[in-house]
Amino acid sequence: MASTKLPIRYQDPEYQETHRAVFQGSLTRPLKQVLPPGVTHADFKLAIEEFVRALGPDGVIVGDAISDYVDPYELYEDNESERKVASAAVLPRSVEELQSILKVANKYTIPLWTFSRGKNLG
Repeated sequence: MASTKLPIRYQDPEYQETHRAVFQGSLTRPLKQVLPPGVTHADFKLAIEEFVRALGPDGVIVGDAISDYVDPYELYEDNESERKVASAAVLPRSVEELQSILKVANKYTIPLWTFSRGKNLG
């Protein structure tokens, strides 16, 4: 099963609490679960199961924990047709895990969006 717990991003508890306050406190509307375009619920569930087999449960984030991957300053939060929300987050730790992710995503035609927390979004 994929993780629905918010990940710990910082060793320093003060940094971690500030991060959570920004990412959770900025949402004015609850996140709705979305499916990738053109992917059925059944196929998405199968893909998540394959991602978990490849990465382990802590390497696949779903449910409310997705709030940690939403832009806290999003312009379209009040406009569901323009809002961009991830269906899941996958966290590879090696080239081999990344290759597994790409194989599963290709199999189920799941689009991927890559980013890092290092310098651009957080």
